[in-house]
Amino acid sequence: MQLPKVAYTKQRGKTYHLNIPIPAPIRPLYGGKATFEGTTKSSDPKEAERQVNAHRVTFDIQVKEAQRTADQARLRRLLDPADAAVVDTLGGAEKVSAMIDSLREQAAFAAGTENLTQQMSFSADGTSEVRTFAPDEELEPDVMREIQIKAEAASNLAFQATITAELRNLKRVAAKLDEHVNDAPEWLDEGVTGIRDLAEKMASDRGYGRENLLKLRYTVRRWIEWHGDLPLADLTRKHLSSFADGLKGLPITRKKEVMDLPMRKAIEFAREAGLETMGDKTRQSRIDHMKGLTKYALDKLGEIEVDPFSGYTISKAKVKHAIAAKDKKRPYTPAQVTSVLSHCRAKFDHDTIDYWLPHIAAYTGARREEIAQLHVADVTDWNGRFTIRITDEEEDQSLKNKHSFRTVPVPTALMDLGLSQFVTRRRQAGDKMLFLEPFTINKTKQKIIREIQANGNGKYAGTYGQRYEREVTEPLGLKGMKLSLHSFRHSWTDAARRAKIDPEIRRLIAGRLDGEDSVESRYGGADLLAEKLEAMDKVAPFLTKA
Repeated sequence: MQLPKVAYTKQRGKTYHLNIPIPAPIRPLYGGKATFEGTTKSSDPKEAERQVNAHRVTFDIQVKEAQRTADQARLRRLLDPADAAVVDTLGGAEKVSAMIDSLREQAAFAAGTENLTQQMSFSADGTSEVRTFAPDEELEPDVMREIQIKAEAASNLAFQATITAELRNLKRVAAKLDEHVNDAPEWLDEGVTGIRDLAEKMASDRGYGRENLLKLRYTVRRWIEWHGDLPLADLTRKHLSSFADGLKGLPITRKKEVMDLPMRKAIEFAREAGLETMGDKTRQSRIDHMKGLTKYALDKLGEIEVDPFSGYTISKAKVKHAIAAKDKKRPYTPAQVTSVLSHCRAKFDHDTIDYWLPHIAAYTGARREEIAQLHVADVTDWNGRFTIRITDEEEDQSLKNKHSFRTVPVPTALMDLGLSQFVTRRRQAGDKMLFLEPFTINKTKQKIIREIQANGNGKYAGTYGQRYEREVTEPLGLKGMKLSLHSFRHSWTDAARRAKIDPEIRRLIAGRLDGEDSVESRYGGADLLAEKLEAMDKVAPFLTKA
């Protein structure tokens, strides 16, 4: 006898089998299948219906979670972590517009009370009245009421300023999320300049590169998390001092889940987890950002009449020189240079940055980003010998300072390793960047070699730097010894001293002119390049022997 029909099931003999469509958003959770199948192990229609409903409820929950996860990923992609957290707290992007309307209603209430106070602050003949009361004076009820309203008005003005700051930020968020926002009422000024608006304008006016822009935005993000996006006119030195103290507890970490935490929660997490926190040098750079913003607001925009942050300096804990020296990055010893370069020659593809950057850094003393950002066109021939032009001429290139702009000849040690043949291959390939990098395709896990690409901060050495620690420093037992790619720069300088290289030539090669005229490093002729090459070849033996 046939069993009663139950939706989303099939009958096989005397048993119900599940046949439930899987919503498209969660099919990856089920191996890409479009239908969920399985036996109920029952011939009872009520039991079959119960199991069907239970699975459908599970699907609904999973769909909502998938949508929430997708929304959060979208927010993280489009917004700063603090803004993404605000939207998540509101319940999603579609709630932003409603929150803006709600804030405007609150602003209307605050403005209404202020208008009432303004009307009551005038005497009957229309002239303003100013009165001073003794501490023990008994006041009439109407006077008491007026004083009370004035106090409320002062509070409401501060409240309204806070609301408009929140409105500005939410309107910016809505624009990034392409969410519709109703027009602001005519009486409400939502255009007051805050720190975030000021930072974007200053960065645009001054032509900030990507790295400096991201650093400035990070400082502003932390400021807003600490104080809110206050109107410029409300800023005081006390605000800056409080922010400087807060930065002391901010953790230093690359973990995204920690970096995305709001400032106070990040500080709490660092305290509980015992993480290393921001040092005085980094803290000073964040404070310099804020001081630069208020100076710009005063000098260039006229948004404020007095710079509230002028002359502020952070308090620094006194550290003994011996202790400070231990915390600095150290140079590689000759034995460590030999170990690292041998490891790289044996392990890495000879066309990749993993092979070449440590060698070029060791034998030229150049900074890692100066090397990583090289274009094929930056390596040119000079009297049958290659030279490397370290420059910031292209959009994707940057230098630490004007003295970093220089041309250095390729030393014999690098020529012997086949650098000229490598450059020829890269030129024949027709690519722009000099180096290639290993890359794993996420979906297939296939490993390929591709032209090097900049990371999210616009830096070509960023991703490689992490790989260097993982694949060189750790295997060689050098982790935790204050050594990094920058240690090669210190090693080269030490070797140049042992080789008794003239200090001026040494500085010209390394891009350290210490205030001298940089023209020579840019346009030095053949004699200068010859002197550099002679010096670099003298340094090479001292890199790998004490």
